[in-house]
Amino acid sequence: MVSKLSDRDRAVLNVARLDCRKSASEIAQEVGIKPETVRRILRNLRERNIISPMLLINPNALGLTDYCFYLNAQGGGKEELADLIQFAQTSPAVAYFAELSGEYNYTFSLLSASVFEIEDFLRGLENILPDVSLAPIFSIRLSWSLFSLKHKETRGVLERGRIEKEVVIDQNDHNILVALSESPDASFLAVGRRSSLPTSTVAFRVNRLLEKGVISGFPYYIKSSASGEIPFRALVQSSTRAPTFYERFKAFTMSEGCVDAIVYCLGPWNLEVNFSVNDVSEASQFVNRLRAELSPHISSIVTINEIAVHKSVRYPEGIFHV
Repeated sequence: MVSKLSDRDRAVLNVARLDCRKSASEIAQEVGIKPETVRRILRNLRERNIISPMLLINPNALGLTDYCFYLNAQGGGKEELADLIQFAQTSPAVAYFAELSGEYNYTFSLLSASVFEIEDFLRGLENILPDVSLAPIFSIRLSWSLFSLKHKETRGVLERGRIEKEVVIDQNDHNILVALSESPDASFLAVGRRSSLPTSTVAFRVNRLLEKGVISGFPYYIKSSASGEIPFRALVQSSTRAPTFYERFKAFTMSEGCVDAIVYCLGPWNLEVNFSVNDVSEASQFVNRLRAELSPHISSIVTINEIAVHKSVRYPEGIFHV
């Protein structure tokens, strides 16, 4: 596949990727083009469904755990997929559901404050697919690093990490987060109308949620398949958790232009790499480079291809309890 992003597209996204609320004038000044050109490029990318603004929250700050499930469903077909999509859409804790190819064929992300909700989730899966062998496996996502596009050797990073103390939010904070989840680049005036709050109150509360770490940022989500690339995930199990190893891992992945994000996990794998390439052979080449760079500390690497995303809600409305 051939990338549908021009050099100018990449230059703009390198600046705008980690902050969809950044003004066209700010972006234009950094890239060296006119603000109207920036607006035209971003509008075009959104109309082509290549980018969409996104609210990035830190579940840990709200006392929630980010569980990532993978299923290897055996015996299912189109009807079972339709049931899974319906289940994901109606499950309040499910933030993400996608179809995969490779060792696993489905993935769910759940934000939960209780392991019993996870048990209920698994029972729900078994109830809707009684004749399908699911073989679920999961990890807990501890921290997350999102990279800007690599352009002229420069690269930014947006971190979602550990918060020592849970942040208590009220109904107004919740309403603001719901509004921003639906329209991450909306003005504070528009968010205020949606949440029935004055603009000044919205601005104060959003800044406080940023300072407390509840909101990690407002990046653009880049749909790799729409841009002409193939999205993959590499689930990596290493034999060490030494800080020096993680430093090497992060430095290497940041140097690789195909890597979109990295996640530190607790479970059967302790590292997840999200990357996008033009074809399958490039995916194999990247995985080989990853294995060679971090040898001899790599125990296993499982590579999976994301086929279709059926649900993506960064702040599921059902996770808040008064």
